[in-house]
Amino acid sequence: MIISNAGGIDFATFISTADLKLWLRIDHDDDDAIVAAVRAAAFEWVQGYCSVYFGTQAITAYLDGYYNGRLMVGQIDSVTNVQIIATGATDYSTLDASKYTVDVASSQPRVWFQGAPSLVADRYHPVKVVMSGGYTTDNVPELLLLAVMNYAAHLYEHRMAATPAKLIEKPMGIYHMVSQFRAL
Repeated sequence: MIISNAGGIDFATFISTADLKLWLRIDHDDDDAIVAAVRAAAFEWVQGYCSVYFGTQAITAYLDGYYNGRLMVGQIDSVTNVQIIATGATDYSTLDASKYTVDVASSQPRVWFQGAPSLVADRYHPVKVVMSGGYTTDNVPELLLLAVMNYAAHLYEHRMAATPAKLIEKPMGIYHMVSQFRAL
């Protein structure tokens, strides 16, 4: 399964530069570009590690077949459609909604297929699930934002070049904070 997303997000809508500077105990404007960069990197790491997204985005899951079960992504508002490459076809076509059922109320969306047509055999990812979702400022868990701020602080404090003699791990608390949101 491959998950892709489309949509840029201004991470400052979730954590402002002023709030992050307060968290980092920075009282000058000299490092604003660095603060913005570590904020973006921290958000990107949390998104990648947990398979969650910040801001409403178009999210697509590509499947190698009809797999009934969880889609490895969190916080989905709706499934727009399911597209398939049926036997004898060369491009995606929309699957009739009566051929699948979705559950977006769970922490990870689920999909079930029933009576769907056979798929083309010689193509990767003949099933495409198109969704809309992502955390907004209204529903983002505070623990995820705290993890972003802690990781941003870690990146800010350890922004020098890494060498084999001076490798620094992510703080263990960050993994603990985000693990419950991770889509496996």
